[in-house]
Formats: sequence, C-alpha cells, structure tokens
Amino acid sequence: MLSDTENPKPAVVLFFDPSVDDETAKELNKQMFGDDKLVAATRFFSCYRIAINDVPENEFKKKYLKSIPALIFMGRDGQVIGEIAGKRAQPRTITTRLGKAYKSAYKGSLKRQIGVFMDYLGKLEKVEDNVDVVKAKVKMLRDQLGRRETTRKQKKLAEAEQELVKAQEALKSFKAKRDEETMPVSKHAAKEAIAKAK
Repeated sequence: MLSDTENPKPAVVLFFDPSVDDETAKELNKQMFGDDKLVAATRFFSCYRIAINDVPENEFKKKYLKSIPALIFMGRDGQVIGEIAGKRAQPRTITTRLGKAYKSAYKGSLKRQIGVFMDYLGKLEKVEDNVDVVKAKVKMLRDQLGRRETTRKQKKLAEAEQELVKAQEALKSFKAKRDEETMPVSKHAAKEAIAKAK
C-alpha cells in the first residue's frame, strides 16, 4: 500500500520526465491541473510524483508508462484503477478517473464532495475576510487614538478589540471543523457503523 495510515486514501501518482525544462514542465502542470475543482478533488487522495527514470524497466512501466506525463489512479488497496498518459491528461479526463478511484474508498460521488469542499472554502473566505475587516478597524482606531485620546475612542477601540477576538475565535473554530465538514465517509467506516448498529 502507498499509505501508512490506518484508513489509507486512494492514490494518484504522476510520473514525469525530469529532463523536461522548467518552463515546459510548468505549462504541462498548468494544462493538467489548472482547474480549481480538480485541485480540490486531490484533497481526497494521497498524491505522489515519481521521475520516470526512477522506475525500473518492468511490466508496470511497459503497460502504463508508454507516454509521459502519466497519471496512475489506485484504490486504497494499491490496485491500479485507471491511467491517463500524454495529451489525454486534461482536467476533465483526470477528474473522471479520480471519480472512479474515489468510489473505491468513499461513499457518494466525488462531484458532490468537491461541491461540499468548494462551499466550505467560500465560507472560509468570508470568515477570513471578516477577520481582516475587523483588524483594519482596530488599526484605524489605534491610529486615531494615537493622534488624540478620548474616552469615546478608547471605548470604541476596546469594543473593536473584543470583536477581533471573537472573529479570530470563529475562524479558528471554522478551520478546526474542516475535516469533519468536508471529508467523505469511507466505505470501511460506513460498514463498521452499520455492523455496530446491528
């Protein structure tokens, strides 16, 4: 198995040619992975990069690595579920293959889980923006207080500082719930829960 965790994730392995110049490699990566939803989908996988010259000449290389770059999709058991090589390695095709590997480990669909995660990211951005707005407010009030100190300004600053503490606590709490709210239920965990319920 590729993962040493108790409940390993399915895996995606990128085989690449290290002799390709940096600019070409960046362009290939952008072509293959330049989609936000695809990047979000990889969160549910263990992802690896292996240089083609580190792979010994064997049946695996002959079967799956005829064209580089190549992506190999594996289930939690380490078995190959699919592959994409060369120019076929485009975001839509990659996401489809990821969906098949996803189903080997999790309940539900990858498309739905990507939506859940993207929704979480949108909410997280709003909570982070709120913290930034309150920080700016506190800074402005401190600057005003530095120029001319009044009881009213001190009170407003104290209120803004309390508001900042609350906003930072809300952000910390929101981040702490990320996995709980966005990680799918593994088929293994679902089977265990059903068995315990009986």
